[in-house]
Amino acid sequence: MGKIEKLHRILACPECRSHPLRYTNAEITCDQCAETYPVIHNAPFLLKRSSPVREWYLTDVETYQAQPVKNRIKNLLKTPEDRLWSRHAKRTIRELLLKINPDDPNRVVINVGVGFESVFRRAFAGYEDVIRIGLPHLGTVDAFGDAMDYPVADSSVDLLFSCSVIEHLRDPELAIREIHRILKPGGMAYAEIEFLRALHMAPVDFTRYTIPGIISVFERNGFATIDKGISSGPFTAVALFLRDFAVEISPRPEGRFLSRVISSWLVQPIKYLDWIFNNFSRASALANNLFYLGEKR
Repeated sequence: MGKIEKLHRILACPECRSHPLRYTNAEITCDQCAETYPVIHNAPFLLKRSSPVREWYLTDVETYQAQPVKNRIKNLLKTPEDRLWSRHAKRTIRELLLKINPDDPNRVVINVGVGFESVFRRAFAGYEDVIRIGLPHLGTVDAFGDAMDYPVADSSVDLLFSCSVIEHLRDPELAIREIHRILKPGGMAYAEIEFLRALHMAPVDFTRYTIPGIISVFERNGFATIDKGISSGPFTAVALFLRDFAVEISPRPEGRFLSRVISSWLVQPIKYLDWIFNNFSRASALANNLFYLGEKR
């Protein structure tokens, strides 16, 4: 069973949770409630018509597409990757994929907000059936869906990866309950959540969590904690703060973009000190990004 077959097997109507759905080249239809959903760039757009996230996302994408020259310049002026991942986080990702093989016909692995970073690109490179669901600004998805209202059937997923998504959701508790709903009993969730970072992606930047906070929110929503730790450490936090500071004090949009490019190259080498300091016992108190691994009880 390939990725498309797995996708069709798990997708559900966001209005009534009915599945499977009926597919054509132009739209998706729910036979239970008669709701229809468009297909955009070969991927079903499975958001409720009443969803405020739907309107925000479509408007945001239209705004981005209306600036082709600016976007081409951004693509040409590459900047270093923002974050340096800890050995602990990278090892956890690799071991999860070995344990729950996405290409196993009986396994379903979902990737939410993950995949552009080199760590995840390398980790997923050996697998064809990782299903990507979300609302991306870059790249493609297999299905468009809201992380607070997954268009996925109950108890249908073995493993879910979420990277820097939960802090951008209006209701993170609801998002975690949704992860719990779609996971099979014993299913695993790996989530990376920012701790020390300036406001970004405004106006959809809402929440920060400490490690005790992450444990608390997942455990009260039905998870047993398996592991937790730093995904990006204190000096990554320092580098990103200096970069974001340079951007925010720039007076004009053009200046902010140029400041981002220049300051990224100047300060990003700082993050490599995390190779040393991530091992310190108090490093998580100053970390940029934390990870949580939990199992559905």
